[in-house]
Amino acid sequence: MNKYQFFNRDLSWLSFNERVLLEARDPDVPLMERFRFLSIYSSNLDEFYRVRVPAYNRKNATVPERQMLDQISATVRAQQNMFGETITRMLIPALKEKNIEFLYNKPIPEFLSDNITAHFFNRMAGHLHVVDLDADDTFFPANNKLYKCVVTASGFYVINIPSDKVSRFLHLTHESKSYTILIEDIISFKLDYILPGAVIAGDYNFKLTRDASLNIVENEAEDPADVIEKELSRRDKGKATRFLYDECMPEQDLHLLRKYLKLKKATLVAGSRYHHMKELSSLPLHLPGFEYKPFVALNGLPGNAGVALFDRIATQDILLHPPYQSYDAILRFFNEASLSRDVSEIYVTMYRIANDSGIAHALINASKNKKKVVVLVELKARFDEANNIRWSKAMKAAGVKIVYSENSLKVHAKIALVKQHGKDRPLMGLFSTGNFNEITSGIYTDHVLLTADQLLLAEMERLFAILIQGK
Repeated sequence: MNKYQFFNRDLSWLSFNERVLLEARDPDVPLMERFRFLSIYSSNLDEFYRVRVPAYNRKNATVPERQMLDQISATVRAQQNMFGETITRMLIPALKEKNIEFLYNKPIPEFLSDNITAHFFNRMAGHLHVVDLDADDTFFPANNKLYKCVVTASGFYVINIPSDKVSRFLHLTHESKSYTILIEDIISFKLDYILPGAVIAGDYNFKLTRDASLNIVENEAEDPADVIEKELSRRDKGKATRFLYDECMPEQDLHLLRKYLKLKKATLVAGSRYHHMKELSSLPLHLPGFEYKPFVALNGLPGNAGVALFDRIATQDILLHPPYQSYDAILRFFNEASLSRDVSEIYVTMYRIANDSGIAHALINASKNKKKVVVLVELKARFDEANNIRWSKAMKAAGVKIVYSENSLKVHAKIALVKQHGKDRPLMGLFSTGNFNEITSGIYTDHVLLTADQLLLAEMERLFAILIQGK
């Protein structure tokens, strides 16, 4: 046995996610923020089953790996119980004190019937797809989408729950009291219309999570972006890694549903009636005191805004701490570089690019302004691959030289190097712990160093040579 014992990385990650869950249990946290922590916990767990669990379900998984999967399942079950207790015993009672009735595992009152029926026909009905599993053996549940299994005397039906098309929650007011209803319960309420004449034994919600791994094989004759793009089209068709179902579903019905869906390998996870709870972040709860006050970032560059940022950096280093300080200085760094007549070359690594990236736009314009611009785009940034490919193509079309990391490497470095002519200190640079992404910069805590330290930047220059030229 090794002298040092290490805690399994996946159990460690689950412990981290439990800390997120514990924030939702803290009565000092505003109520809507507590629901958001439940949302974050749920979203994190979805990704965990897409990214980490598939390795334990391989055909050649070792005995210790299979035992670890049992530990993971037990840990998740305990956390799911805590999740359910948090929402039913803590948050829903807190809402009730504010005259808001969250109909969670509760029947829909008759006095809301007309409004709910109107919402069903006006907003939901056109998005519903009913599948008779006895008549259709081609049904393929999409990744992380919600479904309702309806068990009738004549067979099994599956109905999609269209939370990607309409709001997951309906908020109604009746006699000065507010009611929040989940759309899966509205579907249950209207099953007599959806399946007329059917003798319904029960209806149960479920969700599948699929393996998100990409099988990337390098081919010198093919553009890496095209290779990854082809793989992305297959991602949502990966093997099922988690089958999340209603724990109230009878064992026999569960067995039959798994058989219908051909789910031999997926890890079974018993849950409550409701799944995909990352959508709790969209709950329409905006009463005073329910949320933190909007945070206003401090100005990271106090003083005369008319002084060029590069002139400031030339005299002293600038250390910024977003989101506590504004990200504007980082945007200004790239904007000044794109326009300055003194700048001849710009080198950048980009890991997770914003959907509408001001930095990418600045780099495109720098290229149009006849500057040499080289950008290493990391195409293997998980779940951001498609957006990174889109931006790499847009920059390439504008004349930016785009390079990609080798298949065996994933470049997490967030650095930028600017070369100037006619300056005593010709190199300007930026080191960051976080992505060059002005959207996520308002969420995650990071540190950004703007510097003209020629020794540091000479080392950065050598790093770019290795990343771009492989030498």
